Parts: sequence; C-alpha cells; structure tokens
Amino acid sequence: MTALLTNSCIAGGKFDCSGFTVFGDFKVAELTYSRNYEPVFWETTSHSLTVKVGVDKEFAVGKGGLGGKIGVSGEGTLKVDANMDIQDWELKGGAGASINDGIIGKLGADIGSVSITANGGFNTSGPGFTSFGSSFLK
Repeated sequence: MTALLTNSCIAGGKFDCSGFTVFGDFKVAELTYSRNYEPVFWETTSHSLTVKVGVDKEFAVGKGGLGGKIGVSGEGTLKVDANMDIQDWELKGGAGASINDGIIGKLGADIGSVSITANGGFNTSGPGFTSFGSSFLK
C-alpha cells in the first residue's frame, strides 16, 4: 500500500496478483477505483468504482461539558465487467447521532440506514443504540 498525504487529501494504491486499487480521500468524499484481472493471462475481469460522502456536525449543550454529534453518510458503487457492461450497482445511506458527557463516555444511536442494489434488492434498518465509547458512524 502506498499513500500520499497532502493538506487536503490522502491518496494511495494497492497492487497484488488479482488486481489493483487506487483511492483518494478528500475529507468529505472518498473515491476508490478497483480493477480485477485473471492472474495467469492478465486479462481484465471487472472494474469497480465507489464514491463515499459523509458529513457530521458537533454541538455543545449548555456549559457543563455535554456535547454531541450528528452525521449522515452515503456510498455508491458501480461494478462492470471487462466489456464495461454493468454487472451491479449499490447505493447505501445512513444517519447517526451521539451524546458525550465528557466523563462517562459516549452514547450513540443509529437513526437509520438503507441499502439498494440491482441484484440484491432493498434493505433498511431503523433506529438502534450502540454502547458507551463506540463511534456512531461506521
């Protein structure tokens, strides 16, 4: 894995026997391209392009050190074969919130998530809670 760090982005790549991946992380968005190939003849078998975005906002409640964070994230992936014919696409989204009291730790809640794929259909989940000390957006 090779990575390049600048003030506003991190970029890198990975190469192995089955393909390569390059990525760029631009703080609120991440872009990843992967190309897979058959290792004996080095023929391309598939391509994949993924875009992830996410934002969050921290806030304070009163003057007692109580604070919180709310955020949303989204991801889209397009998979094509060697002939550039679409094999699958997927869209994911989620939202979460957390409260931190500054002493005990953080309590997080997953507000909801949704996933839609061409081959896999529709999947969604409702609100849920995470334990103290864990992050709210994964």
